[in-house]
Amino acid sequence: MLQYNSLIESRLRLNIADYLLFFIAFFASWGTGLQTVSTFDLSKLFIIFSIFLIVYWCFFVKNKFIFPKYFNIFFIFAFVHTLIAYTLLFNNEFTFKYLETIVLENGFVTIEEAVGLKIVRFFLFMLLGNALASLIKETRQLRRFTFGYTLGVLSVILLGGYSSYTGSGYRLSGGFLNPNAFGLAGLTVTFFSLINYFYENQKQILKTTFLSFSLLGICIILMSGSRGTMLSLIIGLIVFFANTKTFRTVRIILVIILFSVLSLMLFEERISATLAQRISLLGEDRGAGRMDIWKDYLSEFPKYIFTGAGLHRSIEVIKNSYSVILKTTHNNYLRVLVEFGLLGLLFFIMGIKQIYKRLSRSKSYFSSGIKSLLIAWCVSSLFMDSLDSRTTWIILGITVAYSEILKKEIYRKQNE
Repeated sequence: MLQYNSLIESRLRLNIADYLLFFIAFFASWGTGLQTVSTFDLSKLFIIFSIFLIVYWCFFVKNKFIFPKYFNIFFIFAFVHTLIAYTLLFNNEFTFKYLETIVLENGFVTIEEAVGLKIVRFFLFMLLGNALASLIKETRQLRRFTFGYTLGVLSVILLGGYSSYTGSGYRLSGGFLNPNAFGLAGLTVTFFSLINYFYENQKQILKTTFLSFSLLGICIILMSGSRGTMLSLIIGLIVFFANTKTFRTVRIILVIILFSVLSLMLFEERISATLAQRISLLGEDRGAGRMDIWKDYLSEFPKYIFTGAGLHRSIEVIKNSYSVILKTTHNNYLRVLVEFGLLGLLFFIMGIKQIYKRLSRSKSYFSSGIKSLLIAWCVSSLFMDSLDSRTTWIILGITVAYSEILKKEIYRKQNE
């Protein structure tokens, strides 16, 4: 009887975790871009379910830290570095309040937060990535999570999110107020759907559905106008197709994708117009000011190379010498270098290398898709500051989770 009760309790906990995982996946793309849908801040739904999952992970999961060694060292290093910085040096900056409310076009509102709130969110998402890596233990769970994420992005499109008309054309931001962030969500949908399309032994209707979702992700990238994400998509697809086995299938899928995208651009004038305008501005706007801001940061190299400026303090490095007013580094690697110093960047890059090495143990479609998503994210990191993005830690959590699933599958096959 005691054993039976223990089994029921274990099953109940598993069901709770599965539901939380699905809700997190579904609401991951529901952000402040959905202000017209509800008076309630829908971006809070993701935060609420994430906190519940992290609490569950803390109390009921034994093997909590699945990330590779150097990534775990980076986590600890970032936490200790931030603790020292804001306890001993910048404690007057560590506040929890809203600094400024900015009204955008179409009546949308964005709120500038104090550094304390930003730091809490950074470490919350970092913990979420660890929780995802620990709790997703089977391919079935991973596929359910990727499907839930895709449905969430689709729901944002149907509900109608934020979009803007600027000097660079029409740009779709969807559930966010940043088109680059929604472009990253589209990139994630594309590869999530591709790995599900190539999953073995499934009905043709499911394969058609997943292919359609993959095309949806590509369309989101194009409508976001994010040039860095477009480049990431191209490189990710090249890696994916180079690692697959059946070249006939690859050619067919590639032709269908290209035909569908070209057809959509032909019938949806805004996409082709935005794409043409964004490409034409490539040399003129110097990567929307990125080349100038990178030069500004690199010119102040001695200020942060050894000690780092502190989490969310990168702008302090160039506040008296900037040539372009941009609040972020627009480069994940540069941001880690500026905020945590050379040692922090070394741990960060070594951690990514270890994840990639884990995924390279298999040549299956599923493994190639996950690995291609990681590479695409690494490329996008050259052009955007996404370490505070929920999508980034979902990608990292999923890739680490699958690397553990792959490790168990290889071990099981070797012992059969």
